[in-house]
Amino acid sequence: MSDTSTKSVPDWWQRERQRRQAWILIFLVFLLGLIGYFYWVSAYGVIGNRIGVNFDTANYLSFINVDEKGNPSLYAIRADGTDLRRLTPETDKSNKQNPMWTADGKNVLYSSTNNPNQVMQIYIMESAGAKQLTYGTGNKFSPSPVPSSQLITFLTQGAVKTVLLNGEDVHQVMPLPQAGHEEGSEGAVVGELRGPYLWAQYSPAGDNLAAIQSLSSEDNPHNLGSFSAGDQVLRAIVHGKNAFLDSGREVGACWEAKGKRLLCTFAEYHIPTGKDRPKEFDVSEFKNVEFVSGMRIWNFEGDKQETRSIFVAFGYTIEPRNPTWSPDGALVAMEVWSHKKDGEKVLKGIAVLDISKEGTFAVRNQTDVDSFKTMIPVTADGSPQRPVFSPDGARILFEVAKPKGGRDIWVVNTDGTGKRNLTESLKGESSQAVWTPLKKL
Repeated sequence: MSDTSTKSVPDWWQRERQRRQAWILIFLVFLLGLIGYFYWVSAYGVIGNRIGVNFDTANYLSFINVDEKGNPSLYAIRADGTDLRRLTPETDKSNKQNPMWTADGKNVLYSSTNNPNQVMQIYIMESAGAKQLTYGTGNKFSPSPVPSSQLITFLTQGAVKTVLLNGEDVHQVMPLPQAGHEEGSEGAVVGELRGPYLWAQYSPAGDNLAAIQSLSSEDNPHNLGSFSAGDQVLRAIVHGKNAFLDSGREVGACWEAKGKRLLCTFAEYHIPTGKDRPKEFDVSEFKNVEFVSGMRIWNFEGDKQETRSIFVAFGYTIEPRNPTWSPDGALVAMEVWSHKKDGEKVLKGIAVLDISKEGTFAVRNQTDVDSFKTMIPVTADGSPQRPVFSPDGARILFEVAKPKGGRDIWVVNTDGTGKRNLTESLKGESSQAVWTPLKKL
């Protein structure tokens, strides 16, 4: 009996050793697969859960503060003015501009010269610090996340480009590169109007792209068509087509938060005469009007694009700038600038219009200008500018340019109550504030 038991021990040990080797092999295969998976998602920018700033960003906003010594820093603060946080280290004295939260509210995109060449590049602020996303020559500005994707848009050398959040796959989307131009070089298809792009943003669904282009006789020496040198043009790639929308001076635009409607403001649009005169201006009301400023909504929900005029100002009266749209689509806030007799334009303040009902706000003469009310007027304490609705629509964020220099970030309830200076404790100039998204994805 003892002989039998001693012979069975080696077989048991061998089976146990084989079992352990199998488990080790399975673990190694799993580990290699996991490593390969993360390399793949990193390469294609589809990683779903990025490490971001290490605090709950709900109800926060970020902004740039330039201190009294001229050093810019990126900050975040709660909408009630509490929990002020510096996001970039004090040792980083590089130029910084255009902060923008990613769609999940976990990271902040911005432009900075914090690199050996001191070229303005796009960075993403993560919990481990700032990560550079773009390289090469040419300053990069205005990063903006593309909804429902791992892409962001940015501007460089007058063109609109995209890059993945991991810094891979840079592509130029506007203007389309001309034949013979390298990918990433500025160019345009033959016959297209040329000029630098000043703003670009995808619609909330990520399927339509709007951009504002500046035109000049230098860029277009042969023909500007119905446009004039100095005009800005709102363009959009919708349903696969590149369309011209509104034009004029000081063009501004923003997408509806949950839809496919685009809001546009423009100033000094010269009304064409003769057969080129648009139908909406071919009425007696506009018979002696040379140009108008205004605001229109472009609707791309169906197969055909539709427009609705919601504001019009005749001749040298007032003009709207820097529009922002409430999340429910009912209100529009904008800067209101009035024309003076000597050609000077003076800021009146920030107005909020209820556009939920049909009809057009009209300003025809100086009497209308004098009676036009602003919710946040210019005062001796400063000039309010750049309004932005909060994601829940309850508040409006804006900047105040102080008479003796410097800027502060303020918030106000949509009904005009509860004004609060968020950056009163910071010296220098605070500007370019943006809200974090309302909900994390």
